[in-house]
Amino acid sequence: VRPIVSEYSPSRVVSSKQLFGGYSGSNYLIDLEDGSTYVLKITNGYSAEHAELMCRTTYHLGTRGYDDCCLPILRSDARHDDDEEGNDGFRFVSLKEKQRVPAFLLTFCLGTQADKVIRTSPTLACTVMRGIGGGLARMHA
Repeated sequence: VRPIVSEYSPSRVVSSKQLFGGYSGSNYLIDLEDGSTYVLKITNGYSAEHAELMCRTTYHLGTRGYDDCCLPILRSDARHDDDEEGNDGFRFVSLKEKQRVPAFLLTFCLGTQADKVIRTSPTLACTVMRGIGGGLARMHA
């Protein structure tokens, strides 16, 4: 975890905890010495190029005001003011995982996963789905 996170922040990792859920990969809640909290996503089954594309798409949405989701963090060696890539051709993806599985760092959003809300409170299913639909509509507006 530490070698990957060092590509994004000089701050030391003080704790990491595996998160369960999601559709692919492994996710870890990462707390840094500077007080920041992130999610580290190890993308099992995806190429580095595909992982980078996912990050760039989500980052683009974040720059357009779609900031109520986990957004990717630029690597320290990537510039913020243009599309210049890091030393290995990626702006977001790290290949420092032991087996070079693509990984990236995301902002952390406190909340409950939609599928868990629907399972535990079925009466909220319509509300949850309206929220998801509204978000998709904003994305395509």
